[in-house]
Amino acid sequence: MKRAIFITVRTGSTRLPKKCLLEIAGLTTIQHLIRRVKKSKMANVVVLCTTHLAEDDVLEEIAKKENIECFRGSVKDKLERWRGAAEKFHVDFFVTADGDDLFCEPELIDLAFVQAESKGPDFIKGDGVRGVDVPVGAFTYGIKVKALQRVCIIKDTDDTEMMWAYFEDTGFFNCQKLENVPGELKRPEIRMTLDYPDDFKFFQTVIGALGTDVGLRDVLEYLDKHPEVIAINQHLQKGFRANQKSKTRLLLKRPRVLFYTSIPRSFQTTLIGNLYELCQLYPVVLIAEELNDATKELLGNKALFPKLEKVIFVEQYTGEKRNLLSKYYYLFKTAKKIVKEYKPDIVITVNDVYPFEMYLMRFAKKTHAVNVCFQAALQMKDRKGEVAWWVLQNAHLRYPRFLPLPVRLLLAKLKKLLAYGLYYWILPVCVGQKPFLGKASFLDWHAALTPQVCDFQVVFSERDYAIYKAHGFPTERLLILPHPLKRKTREIFESLQSSALRVNPQKRENTITVMWPDETISFRRRDYSIIPKEELQQKRIEIITRISQILGDWKIFIKPHPAVKDDTNKFQEIKNSLEPISSNIQITNPEEMAETYIQISNVVVGFPPASTAIFVASLWYPEKPILSLDFQHELLGNFYEDVEGVEFIDSEEKFIEVLQLIRAHQYQKELKTQKRTIQKEFLSTTGLLKSLYMKKF
Repeated sequence: MKRAIFITVRTGSTRLPKKCLLEIAGLTTIQHLIRRVKKSKMANVVVLCTTHLAEDDVLEEIAKKENIECFRGSVKDKLERWRGAAEKFHVDFFVTADGDDLFCEPELIDLAFVQAESKGPDFIKGDGVRGVDVPVGAFTYGIKVKALQRVCIIKDTDDTEMMWAYFEDTGFFNCQKLENVPGELKRPEIRMTLDYPDDFKFFQTVIGALGTDVGLRDVLEYLDKHPEVIAINQHLQKGFRANQKSKTRLLLKRPRVLFYTSIPRSFQTTLIGNLYELCQLYPVVLIAEELNDATKELLGNKALFPKLEKVIFVEQYTGEKRNLLSKYYYLFKTAKKIVKEYKPDIVITVNDVYPFEMYLMRFAKKTHAVNVCFQAALQMKDRKGEVAWWVLQNAHLRYPRFLPLPVRLLLAKLKKLLAYGLYYWILPVCVGQKPFLGKASFLDWHAALTPQVCDFQVVFSERDYAIYKAHGFPTERLLILPHPLKRKTREIFESLQSSALRVNPQKRENTITVMWPDETISFRRRDYSIIPKEELQQKRIEIITRISQILGDWKIFIKPHPAVKDDTNKFQEIKNSLEPISSNIQITNPEEMAETYIQISNVVVGFPPASTAIFVASLWYPEKPILSLDFQHELLGNFYEDVEGVEFIDSEEKFIEVLQLIRAHQYQKELKTQKRTIQKEFLSTTGLLKSLYMKKF
C-alpha cells in the first residue's frame, strides 16, 4: 500500500485573505504545516494539492522549496484534485491535512495508516467525532483512493469543500473512527485551525512561546498552563461548526439509463411497466425496434414518462435487408455510437446473447456502467427439452425429407455449432473486436441462462430464480422483481388498456378465446417422436369442436399467433377448418393484440407450445379460468404445469369436466401460491437499480 499525505491549500481564502502565506516566526503558515507532517514515519510521499490558478503559483514554489511534491487541479472540487494527485503519484491511501491545520499531528496520521492496513476502511474520520475527541485541526480524514474514485463518479457537483457526506451519508462505504488515540491527546474543546484573525493570534501566541519544532503533546502541555490562550479563539468554534453544517450538501448523480427493448409485444405487455417506473426518477434513453403509432404517442406523454429523454430506433430484427457482415457491422457501430454519445450508468436489455445487446453491454462496461438483463417472458423449466424442440423443428422442416432423421438431426446440430463460431468468434474479429467467450448464445438456449456480458439478471419469481440457478447462473447476480402487473405499475397498464395500446371491443358474456399456435408439427415428450401436421391439426379441431358442443351458444374467438400473418395459406386453412364447426366461431386477425380478446373473454385456452399470452392473461385476470392444454403430452406441452394462475390440463376427461363446471358457473379457480424463501425480492424497478448502483461500488 502506497501511503500519502495530501496538504489541501489555496490562496483564495475569503475570511482571512491569503492566510496560508501569513508569516509566524519567519515561516509562512503553510510551511509550518509542511514541516510538521513531514515528520510522519509511515507516509511514502507528501503532496501539496492546490489549484491551477496563477495566484497559486507561489504555493508550487513553496512545495519545491520544502522538497515535497505538488499537484495542481480543480479550483472548487477538492475531491477531483485529490483523485488527480492519487493517480499521478500512484497512491492507495492518503491522509488529508488542511492548509488551515498548522498543528496537524504526525502521530495521529501514522495511526490512520496503521488502521488502514489492518482494517481496510474506505474512510477514517477524527475531527469532531465523539470518542476520538482530538483537538480541532489535529487530524481530519484518511481516505482509500478506490473509495474516492467511486465518490467522484456518483457526486453531482464540483463544490466539494464539505466532502465527508459523500463517504458517511451515502451508505456505500466502510467508514470508521480513528482508533487507538492516546488519552492525553483527547482534547476536543481546543481549536487549532486557521480561519479568522483570532485563530491567527492563537497560533502566533503558541509558536511564539514554544518555537517551530514542537509536537502536539508540547502544545497541549503549554495550553494547560495557559488556559487564557485556549480562550483566544475558542468562542469561534460554535459558529464554525454551524457554518460547516450549512454548507454540507449531498448531491448524487441520478444514473442515466439506456433501455433496449427488442420485441414490441414484450415491451407492451411487460417492459413498459419497468420503463414507466424508471422515467419517474431517472433520465432514460429508450432504444427500440419499430413501435406502433399508439405506443409512440404514449411514450411522448410527458405526464407518464417525464424523464424519457429520447427514443432511438435500431434495426436488429427489422428494417432494410443487409448481408450478414453488413448487418453485424451496423449493429456493432450503432451500439458503440450510442454508448459514446449517451454515456450510460446503467444498461437494461432483455438478454445478452444477440449481437446488438452484447456490444451495447461490452462498450458500456468499459465506461463502468452496470449491465442488467430483465426477464420479459416466463422461462421454460425444461431447458433441454426446449433445445431438443428447436433441433427437431429444424431437422424436420429445414432439411430434405429423403435424408434419414439421424442425418438431419446431425446437420441441425452442426449448423448450430458453426453458427456459434460465426456469431461469437468470426464476426467479432471481422469488426476488430475480441470474440465473446461465454457459453451463453441465442443458438443454444440451454446455455443461454448463464451470463455472457451482463452483470445481473432480474427474474419474475422464485420459480424463475430456481431455473437460472439450476443452469449455473451465479446466485449473487440474480435478483427478483415481480412482473409489473403484480406491482403498483399495474396502474399504468390499466390506463394503457383503456387508451392507446388496445382496441376495446364491447365486453360480452359467455366468451372464450383460444390461442392458436403457428407451429404445424410437434413432438412427444416421451421419445421425441414426431406428431405430424395432420394428427396435430385434427386434435386441435377436435378440441374446438368439444368446446363448441359443451359451451353451446358461447362466442369462441380463435386468436392465431402473430406469425400466421406472414402465411396467407395457413391463415385460410385455419378459417376453412374451424369456421364450419359453428357460427359462433370467429377467427381473429393475427396482427391484433391478444389482450384485446383476453380482456373481453370469460375463459382463455392455450395449446402447446406455450403461448406467452397465457402467462400475461394469468397476470391480468387472476380470477379468470386460464387453461393450458396438453392432451398428447407434447414436448414443452407441460410448460404451465407449475405456473401460478394457470390450470394445466393433460387429459380430455379433465378438460370436459372443467368446461361443464364453467358452463354451470360452478368453476372455482385453484390459486397456486409459492412460499417465499429467497430474500432478494424488490418492490420497484427504481429500488432495484438503486441497489445495483450501490453494488457497483
